[in-house]
Amino acid sequence: MSKENNIELARAFYEAFEEDNLDAALDLLDEDIVWEFQGPKAIPYTGIFRGKEQVAGFFKAISEYVEAEEFNVEEFLAEGDNVVVLGDERMRVKSTGQTFSMGWADIFTFKDGRLVRFREYTDTGAMLLAYQGG
Repeated sequence: MSKENNIELARAFYEAFEEDNLDAALDLLDEDIVWEFQGPKAIPYTGIFRGKEQVAGFFKAISEYVEAEEFNVEEFLAEGDNVVVLGDERMRVKSTGQTFSMGWADIFTFKDGRLVRFREYTDTGAMLLAYQGG
């Protein structure tokens, strides 16, 4: 698929996410998706998730632990099968009431119009401080 098509698929993912339509977001994933959100284990939704069921669990954990106060998708960059998306967010940790703000970079890898790999890079230190209550 073209870079433009891959960007449109990434946009569709964020649109589904922003509309709180998890089913539509999961429909874009390959059955064997590898989803990576690296960070300290004190953040309850870090790790590597394989397959749609585990990715659905990842999103369920996020909704249990944090509430989005602001979420901005800023830029899409594509090369080959990869789309890099840059953005920022402000989230509130439900258990502590603390917020964290940070920029992030998401890397989508597509194959035959399906999302086969996702990686997010962000400031997990800011997240950890909010989870620890300060």
